[in-house]
This record gives sequence, structure tokens and C-alpha cells, in this order.
Amino acid sequence: MVTDQSSQNKIFSSQNTISSSQTTASTIEDVNREHYVDLLNNYLNSRKVSAISLSIQRWKDSSKRTRRRYQGLFKECFYTIIDTFFPGEYDDIFNNICEDDEHQDEDDNGNSKLITALVESYEKSSAWQVRRQVLSVLAMKLSFRQLINYKPGLTEYRYYVAQKHSILYGCAIPPSETCKTRNKMDQEKL
Repeated sequence: MVTDQSSQNKIFSSQNTISSSQTTASTIEDVNREHYVDLLNNYLNSRKVSAISLSIQRWKDSSKRTRRRYQGLFKECFYTIIDTFFPGEYDDIFNNICEDDEHQDEDDNGNSKLITALVESYEKSSAWQVRRQVLSVLAMKLSFRQLINYKPGLTEYRYYVAQKHSILYGCAIPPSETCKTRNKMDQEKL
């Protein structure tokens, strides 16, 4: 009877080994993420800062409310880390980081003048169709937040419509004009 149990344990153990060896890379990554989040939360708890829970979904799939909540938590996290290394200098350092990120692409590529010229063209045009075409070029290059720095007052709706336009028709290309006609059918055919 003991041998039967030990053989069953060996079979069960080998099945567990096979199933555990089939663990996907994403599961390993999830375990690593959880470990890193635990380490971060331990640090935050030691500094008397609220812990951050692991997100279930991707950032772009999250609601605005969830994003705002996480942004507040991340800002508090940044504050804690910066305050650890440079006490009392959070505002200067955080503002420098944000400014560098916003203008890095423009400064590196020298596109600032081109973007400014496109924004001027957008402002001078009166027809929405032309504005949408110009904005489609900008929407492919810049994020909404970056574009607001050049064109304050731009609505999210116009930005995303222009982005959709560039995906459907191409950047700065007018939409194809399709002729919509109706064909009359005889009553007998209906």
C-alpha cells in the first residue's frame, strides 16, 4: 500500500513539474512585476506613503478616473523618491523632468519651427476640412498634451478626429469624395 502511494506521489509530482515547466513568459513577468511592486510598496510604507496596487489593465484601456488616481499616486511616489535624494527640491527637479520630456523630441530633431509653422497654418485656415488636414500631420507627430503647448484651446475631440483622419486617409490628404446616388427600383422588383 505504501508503494502505491509513493508511486502515485511520483506521478503527481511529475505532472506538476510538467505543468510548471509549461509556464509562459507572461506569467514569469507577472510574478516579477508583483515582486517589484511589493518592493516599491515596502519602500513607500517605510516613508509613510500609501501603497500602489498592481493595475489589472493597460494604461490606455483605463478610465479617466483610474488614470487620475494613478497619476496622483505616481506623483506622490516621485515626490518621495526625489525627496530622499534631494530634500526640499522637488518642485525644481520635477518641473525640469517634465520640461525635458515635453521638448526632447522637438529639440533633438529640430522640428520646433516646423510645428510652429503648421500651427500657424492651422490658425489661418478658415475651413474645418483644411484645419483637419493640417492637424492630422501634427496629431501623428505629437501627443495631445504636447500639442496643447503649441495650440492652447485645442479640444480633444478635434485632435482625435484629426488623428483618425490621418489613419483613414493619410496625413494632410483630403478625404475622398464619393458620389452618393440613389437608384430607383421598380415596384414590381420589390
